[in-house]
Amino acid sequence: MNVNEQAEALGRALSQTDTFKRYIFAKGKFEQNEDLTQLIEAYNMEKLRLDIIESQGTDEEKKNSCTDKLNKIYQDIFSNPDMIEYNSAHEELSNLLESVNTIILNTMNGESGCTPDKCASCGHCH
Repeated sequence: MNVNEQAEALGRALSQTDTFKRYIFAKGKFEQNEDLTQLIEAYNMEKLRLDIIESQGTDEEKKNSCTDKLNKIYQDIFSNPDMIEYNSAHEELSNLLESVNTIILNTMNGESGCTPDKCASCGHCH
């Protein structure tokens, strides 16, 4: 089996993990949440508005009002249960992929497996 075939096999194995399945489920809920989509659109519009206000050098009151709105929308987005779950699942998947990458790099560098003296620092056992 060549390297590309092994990479495909690893990809298939990763796609069967609970971590990946959780991420896909959370991503689907995130993408289908219309309230969240509207909040993100509102945030992007308000951010654009703030950029225009700042580029025009207009008064601080407008800038502060816009910043306050942005902060409120940001809090609404990141307190949404679907966003919380998506972020958590995304982080868990990122950690898994980082762990796999660390194992691959360590193996390429001639290091194999965990030992008690390096296990605490390598990260892929935990």
